Amino acid sequence: MNRDEYLVPPASASPPVISKIEAGEGRFDLLEAGALCPALGITLAEFVGRLETALPRSRESWT
Repeated sequence: MNRDEYLVPPASASPPVISKIEAGEGRFDLLEAGALCPALGITLAEFVGRLETALPRSRESWT
Protein backbone atom coordinates (compact mmCIF):
# COMPACT_ATOMS: atom_id res chain seq x y z
CA MET A 1 0.00 0.00 0.00
CA ASN A 2 1.41 3.37 -0.88
CA ARG A 3 1.18 6.39 1.39
CA ASP A 4 -1.82 7.80 -0.47
CA GLU A 5 -3.94 4.71 0.18
CA TYR A 6 -5.64 4.21 3.52
CA LEU A 7 -7.92 1.53 4.80
CA VAL A 8 -11.45 2.45 5.66
CA PRO A 9 -12.01 0.67 8.96
CA PRO A 10 -14.97 -1.70 9.03
CA ALA A 11 -17.24 -1.49 12.08
CA SER A 12 -15.16 -4.18 13.82
CA ALA A 13 -11.80 -2.38 13.41
CA SER A 14 -11.51 0.85 15.34
CA PRO A 15 -9.68 3.86 13.90
CA PRO A 16 -6.97 3.62 16.63
CA VAL A 17 -6.24 0.00 15.57
CA ILE A 18 -5.95 1.03 11.91
CA SER A 19 -3.71 3.99 12.84
CA LYS A 20 -1.43 1.74 14.91
CA ILE A 21 -1.07 -0.74 12.05
CA GLU A 22 -0.48 1.96 9.42
CA ALA A 23 2.18 3.59 11.60
CA GLY A 24 3.93 0.26 12.28
CA GLU A 25 3.66 0.87 16.01
CA GLY A 26 4.15 -2.21 18.14
CA ARG A 27 2.56 -5.56 17.47
CA PHE A 28 -1.05 -6.39 17.01
CA ASP A 29 -2.89 -9.50 18.10
CA LEU A 30 -5.14 -11.98 16.32
CA LEU A 31 -8.29 -10.19 17.45
CA GLU A 32 -7.06 -7.02 15.77
CA ALA A 33 -6.02 -9.02 12.70
CA GLY A 34 -9.47 -10.61 12.59
CA ALA A 35 -11.04 -7.16 12.65
CA LEU A 36 -8.76 -5.97 9.85
CA CYS A 37 -9.20 -8.94 7.51
CA PRO A 38 -12.65 -7.97 6.16
CA ALA A 39 -11.23 -4.61 5.06
CA LEU A 40 -8.49 -6.50 3.22
CA GLY A 41 -10.96 -8.93 1.65
CA ILE A 42 -9.33 -12.00 3.20
CA THR A 43 -10.13 -14.43 5.99
CA LEU A 44 -8.21 -14.65 9.23
CA ALA A 45 -6.99 -18.11 8.15
CA GLU A 46 -5.62 -16.66 4.90
CA PHE A 47 -3.94 -13.83 6.84
CA VAL A 48 -2.26 -16.31 9.20
CA GLY A 49 -1.15 -18.45 6.25
CA ARG A 50 0.45 -15.45 4.58
CA LEU A 51 2.06 -14.43 7.86
CA GLU A 52 3.56 -17.89 8.35
CA THR A 53 5.01 -17.73 4.85
CA ALA A 54 6.48 -14.27 5.44
CA LEU A 55 7.99 -14.94 8.89
CA PRO A 56 11.54 -16.14 9.27
CA ARG A 57 11.77 -19.86 9.96
CA SER A 58 13.91 -19.40 13.07
CA ARG A 59 11.85 -18.60 16.15
CA GLU A 60 14.93 -17.00 17.68
CA SER A 61 14.46 -14.05 15.32
CA TRP A 62 10.84 -13.48 16.45
CA THR A 63 11.79 -11.42 19.48
